[in-house]
Amino acid sequence: MAGPDATGSTFTRAASIPRSGEVDALWPGQRLIVELDGFAFHRHRAAFERDRARDAALQATGYRVVRLTHRRLEQEDAVATQLRDLLHVAHDAQTLPNAGSGSG
Repeated sequence: MAGPDATGSTFTRAASIPRSGEVDALWPGQRLIVELDGFAFHRHRAAFERDRARDAALQATGYRVVRLTHRRLEQEDAVATQLRDLLHVAHDAQTLPNAGSGSG
């Protein structure tokens, strides 16, 4: 499911990333991924290690990966602020001139 979030940025739930599989939420324009981690699915070392390897692969292709627990999502007001800040930082980075272009 896709649509705008509270900041007006487009996101997709349960999005598919080529060669990486499905992610819980994706803001493609900002290359931001949010993964929701629950204890029931992530209490074993193999799941923990698999997630970290996948995060590294996604980051190597230019995505930023944020992991949130269900408890944090439901109980911490700061989570929404942090996500908005990440989306704004990504948007600002897209609109700035290339710092490495040799001018300056």
